[in-house]
Amino acid sequence: MSYKKYLAINYLYNFIYDAFDVMLPLYLAYNGVALADMGMLLAIFPLVFLVARLFFSMVADVHSTKPFYILTGVSNIAAVLSYSVFSPLAFIIGKVLNGITSSAFWAVNRSSLSNISPRGDGETHVAINLASMRLLGAGTGRLTIGFVLAYFSFSGGFVFLGAVTICLTLIALGVPMGKPVAKPTFAIIKPLSFWLSSLALAIFAGMRMMLIVFLYPLYMDSQHYSFEQIGLSLAGYLIVSTIGSRLYSRFGPKPFVLVLMSLGMASPMLLWFAPGMGLMWFILLLLVNCLGFGAGIALFEEVLFKEVAGSKALSFDIGYIHVPARFAEMALLILTGYCAQYYGYGAAFAIAGIIGAIYPLLSWAIIKQKRQGACATLN
Repeated sequence: MSYKKYLAINYLYNFIYDAFDVMLPLYLAYNGVALADMGMLLAIFPLVFLVARLFFSMVADVHSTKPFYILTGVSNIAAVLSYSVFSPLAFIIGKVLNGITSSAFWAVNRSSLSNISPRGDGETHVAINLASMRLLGAGTGRLTIGFVLAYFSFSGGFVFLGAVTICLTLIALGVPMGKPVAKPTFAIIKPLSFWLSSLALAIFAGMRMMLIVFLYPLYMDSQHYSFEQIGLSLAGYLIVSTIGSRLYSRFGPKPFVLVLMSLGMASPMLLWFAPGMGLMWFILLLLVNCLGFGAGIALFEEVLFKEVAGSKALSFDIGYIHVPARFAEMALLILTGYCAQYYGYGAAFAIAGIIGAIYPLLSWAIIKQKRQGACATLN
């Protein structure tokens, strides 16, 4: 039963998170905020995430995980209330609260896997299942918010997300407390392999922020797509991404999966050559990109869990390995805003495509090295 609750929390968390990803850039554009300023405002989130997640992770390793799932809901309700009254200060407060929301969730979500793994499944397998559930939540969240905005405007969107957040909070009240780590060891000096894995995760996280949080919704808005079309396109992107995740989960890093991943994640570069492509061609590009993105998420989970396996402070180490990712997100959001404003969307998409092409190659090199090391240990 607790496993189903964790599945529900993962679904609802990403439903809300990705609905905000669609809604907030459009909300800023609706209120006349320039692209460069948007990048600065959106970069507040990873800054808060960087600091709060490490602190929450250390506390969770010593105490328990349940309070952080509850905090996820409570802080998000406060964020919704802050966003609903538009002003620069209110938006900044909302982004800070969003950062606390995500910090609380991610401080414990992966480290809880050892307590919820059903039927003896490995942690990596369960992590991919939860990642698929989050992708489904992300897709349906983007789809739903597009129609909510079209028919009820931004005020209706905030009320709707507040109601969904209340549901998440009620479910969180019923999860187990979680076991603290016995005498956790918080080591900040890590081997080179740790930082190489961290670099791979940072590349993927930064590319995700560029495309899904910033470029795709604002590009479609600039092409005069309706809210329904934006929501439907981005929902399809994330729902179809689950196919890529399942492909990687089923076949692993086979050559055809790696080729699909590399081509898919590099595909945004095409928008450099055809920035004004029609809706159908754009949706086709999204489909190619999302298959690579979905496989990339599964690879992300494998890189992460192979690196932190055997950790004596799991929540802290998972948070610590993501520190470069937060810096990458901040830098790339700011860069994307300035690049899109002064050089056009095509140039920003080209940067995202180049970054996306690097990620599978680096990640597979890391996985291959770790698998060879494991075989050598067994022999």
